[in-house]
Amino acid sequence: MESLLILLALLVGIVLSRKLLAVALRRVFARAIGKDSVTSQPDAIHLSRAGGQAWSDPARPNAVAQPLLATGFKDAGTFRVEPMPGLVVRLLAKPDESFYAAVYEHPRAGVWLDLVAGYPDGTSITFTTSPPTGLDQRPGHPTTSVPGVSPQALLERARRSRPQGAPRPATVES
Repeated sequence: MESLLILLALLVGIVLSRKLLAVALRRVFARAIGKDSVTSQPDAIHLSRAGGQAWSDPARPNAVAQPLLATGFKDAGTFRVEPMPGLVVRLLAKPDESFYAAVYEHPRAGVWLDLVAGYPDGTSITFTTSPPTGLDQRPGHPTTSVPGVSPQALLERARRSRPQGAPRPATVES
């Protein structure tokens, strides 16, 4: 009986140590992986207009965009992001509140939403449903990650938390 308990304790120890090792490795290498991702990004991107056929699963990004359209966001179109294969974005604007929205779909990262407000001094603020990247934030352009929330909840958070002051206008044309 005692050897069975020892064996069980060893198995539990192995499972726990593997999980702890995975957490430790993620913490150690996250910054390096994030920096490598940034350096592999193109210096410039271009948007090419695309229709609904651009999405691999149109229902998912549509489920994100529809609640925003119901609150008064206006559709600015769907685009492929060149030269980033598989990255598609639907852009929206809410002129009366000076918010932009971008609904993204990426083959590996999935679907996520960014809400952005820009300010006359060139700063901006972004609220996103994507997880934190682990990278340092650009000065004057903070991003608040709130993974797993609904589009409505992210919009409410953005309304409550964005800086005071008059933001730059957000229009479909711009």
